[in-house]
Amino acid sequence: MWIRWPIPKDDAIAATAMMTVGIIGMSINTYVFIGVRRATTHFGYAFGNLCLSHTVANLGIASMYTIFVGPVTLLVPEFHRTYWGERFGQILILFWNGAVFSHLLIAINRCVRMYKPVFYEKIFTRFFTIFSIGLAWFLAFCQVFSYFWEECTFGFVPHKYSFEFADRPCSYYIGYIFDYYMSICMICTIASLDFCTFLKIRKFKKVGVSTTHSATEYLKNPAAMRRIRDVRFFFQTVVQGMAFMAELVSFFSISTLFDNNKWAHFGFTTIAWIGVHTIDGCIVVIFNREVRKAVGFLCIEPSPEPQKQMPNTTTVNTKSMYRNVTMIERTVFERDAMECEYAENHL
Repeated sequence: MWIRWPIPKDDAIAATAMMTVGIIGMSINTYVFIGVRRATTHFGYAFGNLCLSHTVANLGIASMYTIFVGPVTLLVPEFHRTYWGERFGQILILFWNGAVFSHLLIAINRCVRMYKPVFYEKIFTRFFTIFSIGLAWFLAFCQVFSYFWEECTFGFVPHKYSFEFADRPCSYYIGYIFDYYMSICMICTIASLDFCTFLKIRKFKKVGVSTTHSATEYLKNPAAMRRIRDVRFFFQTVVQGMAFMAELVSFFSISTLFDNNKWAHFGFTTIAWIGVHTIDGCIVVIFNREVRKAVGFLCIEPSPEPQKQMPNTTTVNTKSMYRNVTMIERTVFERDAMECEYAENHL
């Protein structure tokens, strides 16, 4: 098996498109990974690690197309027909399942956050968070285990420039039941959880705090700002879920309308698949300025005016203590106390 030359024009265009979108996806999701890791106080331990799990899945898919699928299509397309070449599709499905399961955990996390704010930290402990993420990836691997058999493969078709399930009886079960329909059920479950979360948000009383207030006014009602942040996280997960649903419809439904047009089929399958994981990273960056601040690059917001440092005073009054400490000095215990106070007054 040798590197071919000359390279057909269509293969060069398809491979270049895959690698270009893949490189963009790798760059954005690497940016998100670094930003979320640094902005731990903003995301919290549980939600932050769930976002990292989701980002790793996005990064995995973009990397597979950039490092393996694109170059092999360009130089040695025959390798796609080998047993090891068909592992590309298996790994891609593994990362896809990891992304969907991670997104489900994020939806559960947001729902618990809104309905049980007082017990949130007790439910999403470090152990439970790591265990749930590990379970999600274990289930993702179990789903693709059958792909090790040659009659149950998900391989790349060079003349269509997209992945397809093998034309065998096993393909119906792994392709439609355990991939397409399972993904649809998962996303519908995510949508149901998001809807329940939205209903809870609608019941919240208005706190009367604006995001444009000064830092002093912010510290006067930190629980209200925490609620605003949680609402922003919720809408972030909703937009991500809509993007994933659109990709499923594009890959399994819209693409079938263009079976005779390889470029349209290529766009609605391969490019849509890489694109949704690139867009997913963009959504995190757009909804979280803290990510942009944590990394620094792409942060175009003006520097805040210097604030007078508030004196540190010792008092037994809990509310007064919240007004006098800075955000960095605020401990996890104090944050929990604020959430409990807010839950008692507003829920």
